[in-house]
Formats: sequence, structure tokens, C-alpha cells
Amino acid sequence: MIRTLALVVAAASKRLIDRDHTVARGVFAGGVLVAVLAGTGAAAFADDLKVPRAIVATVNGEAITNRDLDLEVRREIKLRGVPDEQLAEARHVLRPQILESMITHRLIQQQCDLFKILPSDGDIDRFLRWQVDESRDVSSLEEYFRRMLQMTGDDEETIRKQARDEIRRRLLFREHVYREEYISPRELREYYGSNRERFHEAAKYKIRYLTIPITPDLAKTLESLNADFEKKVPFDELIAKYAAETDRNSSAWEITDAELDQMLDPLPRLIRELKVGEVTPRLDFPAAVRFVRLEAKTLGKALAFDTQKAQVMIRNAISQDRRDRQVNRYLSELLAKNIGGIRKFVE
Repeated sequence: MIRTLALVVAAASKRLIDRDHTVARGVFAGGVLVAVLAGTGAAAFADDLKVPRAIVATVNGEAITNRDLDLEVRREIKLRGVPDEQLAEARHVLRPQILESMITHRLIQQQCDLFKILPSDGDIDRFLRWQVDESRDVSSLEEYFRRMLQMTGDDEETIRKQARDEIRRRLLFREHVYREEYISPRELREYYGSNRERFHEAAKYKIRYLTIPITPDLAKTLESLNADFEKKVPFDELIAKYAAETDRNSSAWEITDAELDQMLDPLPRLIRELKVGEVTPRLDFPAAVRFVRLEAKTLGKALAFDTQKAQVMIRNAISQDRRDRQVNRYLSELLAKNIGGIRKFVE
């Protein structure tokens, strides 16, 4: 299958991790906006108390209820289009993962409260409009809200709160986590030597989309598509059979490295990792599900270490790697600092 249950769960976890362990530039599709801490299992928390109750966890006195957790699990399942026959197993696997991510989310938001990080209504509007502009699948905030209600059941108030929390998280990291550090000439040269393939003149990519609109029959459509993928049906025929009617006659289009970098994460990374003829995993957008096929790729000339362009690219890459490590360290320390205030209750 395109998405066996294991892959569905792995993809869900990856989305949660990407949103808080890195500078999240990806699709804001509602749902939990926090990380599943790598290597953090149930043993890292206070001893579970095996008593049935409405509250599944407390974080420094703030309760996470069964209803809160169920809403997040249902949202994730709906976004993923899990087939009916896999719902029970998906809930069983996703509940503990999403609970841990919700605990981390509460800790982050409590830190935002401590530092009085309070985005304005205007900040939230600008953030949501940016999401609309980046998605390329919706043309207005009103359409975005309608699509999200259809996809996840989230109303406008819920989406605005999610946007507020995400803005707060980003500001917290920018103001209290990221630290600019000196990059030595030796580090520049060693990084270049270990990652030489990353530094070259602009490459060109020829890609083609298979865009499937979100409908109540999405799960069945994806199962049928999966069967066709396994039969190695040509991509052109898949587009003709499954794509939105307005997209069925679309042709491949060529983009440069710079244009690719403007796309929503994780598309830039996924497309660069593809070999010609390969197709990305399923990608969820507010209005549609997409698959992208790499039709052709032309790599640019390798950049010599001492060129100005290479120096800028190397510095940017090192800085991003450092920010990722700073966030991971901060979240680990935040969890350790608050371990006494975290209790989980399992049935």
C-alpha cells in the first residue's frame, strides 16, 4: 500500500517532529503543533497511574483531558485518510505519541506565558494569509477556513488559536533559544569537505503533480490509487484517472533551486532526494492531496570552496544545523526541568 499503517504513523510522527524540532516553515494544516521528543518514552515521565479518569495527563497543574486527546487523534486520522479497517489500530498507536506531543506543547506555551509572548490579532491574520499564499490551493482566508473545517473539523476560532500558539513558539525560539555563534575558517572547510554535494550552481528540476481533491471518498480513492501504483500504471494515466478535472491536462514544469526553496516544506528536500522517475510520498495540503513525480533533473556545476557563493551557502547551512541542535537541546532541558510537574494517567 502507499501508506501502510506503520507508514501512516511514521508520517504523523514526522509531521509532529518537524513542526517543533526545526524552524517550522511547513504546511500549517491544523492539529498538534508540537514535537514528539526523540528518545523520550513513557519512562521519561513520572510513573503512570493506571486509573481510569477523564484526565489523561497534567502539566504543571494544567489538565489534558481524554476529550482533548481524542480530538487530536481524530484530527490526525482524518488528515491522513486512514482506511476504516485500520482505525482501531491507528488510534491505539497514535494516542501515546500524540499525548507526548501535547505535553511538550503545553510546556512550550507555558514558557511563552512566562516571557509574556502575546501576538496580536494582526500578527495572526498575517500568518494565516501567508499560509494561504504558500498553499497555492486556496485563494482566500474564507476558503482556507472552509477547507480546514472539511478536512479536520476545526472551526475558525480553533484555527486562529493554533496559529497563535505557532507564532508564540517561533518567537520563543527566536528570542530565547537561537544563539549566533562564531564559525571558524576550519569549520567552514571541514563542513564543505563533508557535504560537498550540497554546494553547486543552481540545479533545474522538471516535475509533475498528481493533485487529488479532498472529498468524503478520499480513503477509497487512495486505496484505488495504491493498487494502480503497485501495478506500475504510468503517471500520465494516473493523472487522467484521479486528478482534479482542471489539472488533468497539466504538463510538467521546470523550476530552479531558488524556486524550489520557496515551496512549502518538505517539498524542497523530497524533490531533491528523488531520482528521475520516482514519486514523492503523499503530501497533505488544505484543499488536496498531492504526489510529485520528478521527470528530469539537471545539476549545476559544483562550487569551489573559495567562491563567495559557496561561502554564503556553507555559513547558512552550518547556522541552520546549529539552530536545530539548539532547539533539540532546549526541549530536552525543558522536559528535564519540568519532569516533576508532569504526570500521565493511563487506563
